[in-house]
Amino acid sequence: MRPLNLIITGFGTYCNRTEINLEQLGTQGLYLITGDTGSGKTTIFDAITYALYGELCGNNRKVAMIRSTFATPDIPTMVELTFEYRGKIYNIKRNPEYERRALRGNSTTKQLADAILTMPDGSVITGSEKVTSAIKDLLCIDAGQFSQIVMIAQGEFQKLLMEGTLERQKIFRQIFRTEFYEKLELRLSDEEKSLYGQCKDIKKAFEIFIQGVSCDNSSELNIELDKALTGGLAINDVQQLISNIICEDEQKALALEELIKEREGQIKKLNITLSKDEEVQKLRAYFEQKTELFEQVKNNIETAKTAFETEKGREKERTKKEAELAVLKEELKKYEELDALEEEIETCKNKKEELEELEESLNEHNKTQTEKKETLSKLLKDLADAEQKCFEITTEQKELSERKKDFDELEQTAGTCEMLLQKLENLQSEYKSAQKTWEELDASYKTLRKTYMDEQAGIIAQTLQDGVPCPVCGSLEHPKPAAKSQKAPTKEELDDAEEKAKEWEQKVSSVNAACAKAKADYENTLKNIEEKYKKLTKAEAEQNLLKLKEKLSEHKILAQKALDECNSRLEKENSRAEQKKNIDKQLPELEKQLKEISEEIKETGAKRSALQARLDEKKNQEKAAMAKLKYKDSSEAQTAVTGLENMIEQMKLAFEAAQKKYEEQLNAYTTLEGELNQIKKQLDGTEKVDVSEIKEKLAAYEIERKAATEQKGFVDTRLDKNRGALKNIQERSEALCVLEKKYAYVSALAKTANGNLSGGKEKIKLETYIQMTYFDRIIAHANKRLMIMSDLQYELVRKKEPDSYKNQTGLELDVIDHYNGGVRSVKSLSGGESFQASLALALGLSDEVRLSAGGIKIDSMFIDEGFGTLDSETLQKAFKALSGITEGNRLIGIISHVDLLKEKIDRQIVVKKERTGGSTVKVMV
Repeated sequence: MRPLNLIITGFGTYCNRTEINLEQLGTQGLYLITGDTGSGKTTIFDAITYALYGELCGNNRKVAMIRSTFATPDIPTMVELTFEYRGKIYNIKRNPEYERRALRGNSTTKQLADAILTMPDGSVITGSEKVTSAIKDLLCIDAGQFSQIVMIAQGEFQKLLMEGTLERQKIFRQIFRTEFYEKLELRLSDEEKSLYGQCKDIKKAFEIFIQGVSCDNSSELNIELDKALTGGLAINDVQQLISNIICEDEQKALALEELIKEREGQIKKLNITLSKDEEVQKLRAYFEQKTELFEQVKNNIETAKTAFETEKGREKERTKKEAELAVLKEELKKYEELDALEEEIETCKNKKEELEELEESLNEHNKTQTEKKETLSKLLKDLADAEQKCFEITTEQKELSERKKDFDELEQTAGTCEMLLQKLENLQSEYKSAQKTWEELDASYKTLRKTYMDEQAGIIAQTLQDGVPCPVCGSLEHPKPAAKSQKAPTKEELDDAEEKAKEWEQKVSSVNAACAKAKADYENTLKNIEEKYKKLTKAEAEQNLLKLKEKLSEHKILAQKALDECNSRLEKENSRAEQKKNIDKQLPELEKQLKEISEEIKETGAKRSALQARLDEKKNQEKAAMAKLKYKDSSEAQTAVTGLENMIEQMKLAFEAAQKKYEEQLNAYTTLEGELNQIKKQLDGTEKVDVSEIKEKLAAYEIERKAATEQKGFVDTRLDKNRGALKNIQERSEALCVLEKKYAYVSALAKTANGNLSGGKEKIKLETYIQMTYFDRIIAHANKRLMIMSDLQYELVRKKEPDSYKNQTGLELDVIDHYNGGVRSVKSLSGGESFQASLALALGLSDEVRLSAGGIKIDSMFIDEGFGTLDSETLQKAFKALSGITEGNRLIGIISHVDLLKEKIDRQIVVKKERTGGSTVKVMV
């Protein structure tokens, strides 16, 4: 990455827009960034870092601090950077959040942070976070790494020289991306802990499973089980013990099961005997019950037979009632016809009443509409003149409106006339003032002209000589020559006075003409007003304009009042005309309605008469029909039919019930006789059983079976628990064996990778081991410069033997002193020697980053270190070493104000602090 052009505005010490063409500095070698203290030398690097990442280098510096304190609200804060990376050109613009002047008004508003990245293909990425992410993906480093690699800041690379293994691990992890190895170390450590925990959990589970094992109290295996419970047996012996306990319990369970089966068979036989005896006893009781019922049925047969024969004798009476019912049902049809006739009579009555009500309503409506017609006709006569009056008042309204309008226009013209009078008076005043000024200037000009002409004579008189003719009169003698005035004007002053006098003369003439025109306008307007006033009022107009305006105002008020009264009268007449118009429409409608109502009244009367005739006819028919029938109406006849039907039905039911009961008793007799014979056959040959003796045996067998079952339940429960424990122990025993083997090699790997090997071995982590390789190469690059700067005295070397086997080692640093052949700690170097070593180490780190396969390509560096603390000889050596590292496409900027560097480095960026505020930059090539 190589910066080509940098534009800074309102940033840090740079108040105004400052453009730095870094491309002028070339692509390799050294250049110097120099200037006053606090002028903003390091700010150039800050601007580059901010443009790329939106951040500043340094822990105590925040983006909110970067806005220039010299910048006014009109000046923006932004950085624009053009840079080259791997042969392609990129442009980035970025601004922080800051207060700026609003586009309208004098207030300020907040400008939000933003960034724009233009790619080599012309595509654009916008948004602060998106641009930062794109830069990280492009350069493969973040802001912190960029600052550490590109900027060798004051005191920073001396820390790299003095740091221990842990601190260097963090630095190299970021630079060389070795965090993968750290993750591997952590994963191995976590895996070791996980496997150890799993093994421990299985062993703990063994203890729980063994606690659940039990055996019979009378068993000799209890002694071995007690040893197992206290941890006195190996896991294989425990498994064998549990197997023996299970085998012993299985034999006991088998014996108990045989005993239970034997007792259950005996109990079953006894229960069958008891069950059969119980059935015989039930059958005997049932036989006695049926015998009693049989005797009762024999008595019931005679009673049922008598009732049946009685009901059978009422058959003739029932037949007679059925014939009577048939006749009555036939007559019901006539009752239905009578009901229909009565219903029709009722309908006719209702319709007649409706027609009478309608006829009465129509007569009332006819009366109302007739009265309304008479009222409207009378009102129409009163409104006959409404339209004529509307026309007359409308004509009057137009005339009054025109008169009011004329007075409005005349009043407006009077106002214009008043303005013309004021204009005339102003012009007259201006004319008097201009006339006075012109007269004064003209008099002054004439005085100056006279003085000037006199002066011309004095000038000629000074050139006169006796005997020489006068150029004016030709005289040879000059007894009294004209004297030269001490206050005579120059030709320019005279011309100026003449020009001013002529200018005011023209102005007087112009104002005079304007006055004449204004007077004519005023008089013509006033005459026009007087003529119109006389025409409107038939009276002479006032000569005084103010009084004339007052008269016009009075006439205008009177005209408006007359117009308002006319409008009021017109509104009333319009209302009367509208009312007349509505009545003209209503009267024909009323006449039409009255005609329709009259016709409807006639039609309704005819319908009512016809309906009355029909009603009389139906009533006669009803009277004749009722004379032929037995009952009053169909309801009474239907009641009689229903009574006969119920009576006949009761007679039928009584006959059927008596017949059914008689037949049921006969069937019951036959059935009971058969059942009694069958039971007698079943009871023949049965023996009596001793129930109490059987129950005693049954109770004894049940006690033995229950005891054996309960004991077998204990044994089965113990077997289930012991078998489960054995199965769990066997399964986990195999898993434990596998886990212990895996734990052994994972633990060894984890301890090796994390540098935790015991036995006096170095504590070097895997990541540290990888970093040691990078560190050795960095030291090799560093020694190329250090040997030059130290005159081959010092050489850096990684410490081989650790100070302690308790701490992490591998990245400590020593120095070889070739003058005495000794090896000692870098912390023993003097201040100047430490500077040389730390600078060499920092440059070595930069070389390794650049040369690493797939590493970051950085073509520019900045060194901001205290060169001023070095003596002349040491500074010469440092400069020589720095010159050596710029071979190839590598450009290094040194931030310093040391004079020796100014003399030796031609290419310079000079930063100057202005007294008025802000800094300026000049590039010298």
